[in-house]
Amino acid sequence: MPEGDTIYRAARALQRAIGGKVVIGFETGLAKLARVNDDSPLVGRVVEKVESRGKWLLIYFSGDLILVTHMLMSGSWHLYRVGERWRMPTRAMRVVIRVGAESSS
Repeated sequence: MPEGDTIYRAARALQRAIGGKVVIGFETGLAKLARVNDDSPLVGRVVEKVESRGKWLLIYFSGDLILVTHMLMSGSWHLYRVGERWRMPTRAMRVVIRVGAESSS
């Protein structure tokens, strides 16, 4: 099970990679999360910050929307460059957040 320091490091890496950037793509296979995206689309929002709270990783988007995740027993976040292929089976993916190359400021 990922521990607090692992979550903290993941949040820091995500903050550096996507913090302050505009979401240009969002995918999920989770019905409840897809419904939220249908009602309040994430594309066009800015990733305001990423932080850890205990075993939780929170991604704050503009417009008061927060994605709250828990890595459970074996979860992880992955960072990929534009055009780089996903290295895991598709069934292992829960959320994909694509951001633009430039910061929103």
